Amino acid sequence: MKWPAMYKSSVRHFAYHNIKGAWKGWTLDVVAMSRKDANQYIKNVHGYGKYLGENQKADCGAVTTQAQEHLRERLEIWLNETD
Repeated sequence: MKWPAMYKSSVRHFAYHNIKGAWKGWTLDVVAMSRKDANQYIKNVHGYGKYLGENQKADCGAVTTQAQEHLRERLEIWLNETD
């Protein structure tokens, strides 16, 4: 199902590598509202990581709290209007 423009989310994907404790070459995609939000997640959860860019291929993913709340709100709106 294609989402109408009014339901599209403003979350973005940010890729990081050189994450503490991760294998060499391993990348993490962080779904976040902004790069600042993604950087804060990396700092709080992993300690450090090097930013690679947006929409990069990654080995694993994570979602920040802000992005999760935003997506939940968008989904609730969409579900209420499709009932």
